[in-house]
Amino acid sequence: MDQLSAMRILVRVIESGSFTAVAREMGTSQPTISKQIRGLEKRLGTSLLARSTRHVAPTAQGLLYYQECRAILQTLDEVELRIANAEGQLSGVLRVGVPSAFGRMEVIPHLAPFLEMHSGLKIEILLSDDIANLLQSGIDVAFRCGHSLPEGVVARKLGEIPSNLFASKEYLARYGIPQTPEQLATHHCITYQNTTVLQRYWQLKLHDEVFTVPVNGQLSCNSSDGLRAAVLAHLGISYAQSWLFKTELAEGEVIALLPAYHLSPKPLYAIYLPERRGNLRIGALIAYMEQCWRHHGTLSLID
Repeated sequence: MDQLSAMRILVRVIESGSFTAVAREMGTSQPTISKQIRGLEKRLGTSLLARSTRHVAPTAQGLLYYQECRAILQTLDEVELRIANAEGQLSGVLRVGVPSAFGRMEVIPHLAPFLEMHSGLKIEILLSDDIANLLQSGIDVAFRCGHSLPEGVVARKLGEIPSNLFASKEYLARYGIPQTPEQLATHHCITYQNTTVLQRYWQLKLHDEVFTVPVNGQLSCNSSDGLRAAVLAHLGISYAQSWLFKTELAEGEVIALLPAYHLSPKPLYAIYLPERRGNLRIGALIAYMEQCWRHHGTLSLID
């Protein structure tokens, strides 16, 4: 039995609470994961996990062993990273959580040069619009837009993403272009909604005057991909970030509305667990992505 591999498996099983999830994560079978845990238990002469049909939890001895394993593995990873960094190369696995549309359009397309610089590095992208539990998901770093962040994490603000109102050229040809915030009341407004956010109004600002516009559209979506699809299907006006329609704006198929009015930008954060502070892989990716987003105009400077 490879003890280090078994220790890593035990850590992930306890963090995720599932043999099946870890098997899927590691590209192996559930019986293989179980066999590794049994091998550890035999070596130590004690039960490490309490198993039921729905849940896996550490025993008292399992929790103690888990805590020591995490510390040992983290130290080992950091030593390997320092050695690799001295050679100009990062290696190992970096698990990155990003919202679906943002990951698809603003993260993955920029990764090729970074991976070429660090040929020994493997990046696993987890696309989800839910704010994941970093510990349970095994995520090293996540990029999140907005102010709603998990508790107990390090949140580094990278900048702000401009927001605008957008509609397709075809929709505007049919319903007209709103010239004032009040005219939005006569339009089909596509709103964003999830378990923590429900848009009931949009707020626009002109100089020192604030306009609060109630929105009661027929369609709401719980993801940026949904907002994008709805606008491109000519279903109405959406409050979104500019990167979502970068190509269509350049081609004139989507129009930014009420350009004289200011909408609150969305802050963009890199978040990670406190014990991953100083991780070279995380730091290198954050610095690289931040540079990419500024170069391509996705991210504006922090005020």
